[in-house]
Amino acid sequence: MTISNRQQKTHTETGNPHWIEWLTGIVSTVLVLALLSWIGREALVADSKPPNLTVKILRIEQAGALYRVDIELENSGPSTAAAVRVVGKVTPQSVLSETAEVTFDFAPAESRTKGALYFRTDPRSNPIELTPSGFTEP
Repeated sequence: MTISNRQQKTHTETGNPHWIEWLTGIVSTVLVLALLSWIGREALVADSKPPNLTVKILRIEQAGALYRVDIELENSGPSTAAAVRVVGKVTPQSVLSETAEVTFDFAPAESRTKGALYFRTDPRSNPIELTPSGFTEP
């Protein structure tokens, strides 16, 4: 710490640091070492389990002549998935089934992402099946 006396034009500096400087240094060192230990452990011991992808319907609304099905893709696994393809299939009783698909760019580990599928057939009155059909590793 520098103390200036403008009248005498002298500077004096204390030789011993204040106790709060020591405390700040110790706390900072402990935090940095803990962070480095955690990052190192994650890098060495991290599981290489694949993503765990599930899809659920949030809402179904009519959008003009089409029906929009808002969906949520959940990745509860420890790995990120890229280019996740979700296929939706509406199966009316008297007509051929209708299929729609959407591709999510990324599904980060332990996250949720939202999207939508569009159908001509009303999915509110017909069975609908949603499945994640594939992904790539980023």
